[in-house]
Amino acid sequence: GMHQDWRVSMDALFREQDQRDDELLQAIGRLRDMLGEVQEDRAECQNRIVNNLVQFLDEFEGNIRLNVAKQRQERERDLEAREAREKAERAAERKKAKQLEDTLDLDR
Repeated sequence: GMHQDWRVSMDALFREQDQRDDELLQAIGRLRDMLGEVQEDRAECQNRIVNNLVQFLDEFEGNIRLNVAKQRQERERDLEAREAREKAERAAERKKAKQLEDTLDLDR
């Protein structure tokens, strides 16, 4: 009678407890899985960000190198052109001086 009812209610209580424990453990498992996914997503996202940054830096560096090379070539060309111009001017001055000398010599 009484003892039996007590057993039944204790069994029911334990069953409820077990069920709650199982549910809690399942919830913890699900939460861990979700966090794992978030972690993976974040790792993927961070990888994407890092990859994009690396790609951007590669392109940026490439462009800078191209521009630097172009600038140096132009500077080299300008320098050569200026040297050629100065050389031509010196030659013209020498020629003029020689003509002047020749003219003075003729006058003598």
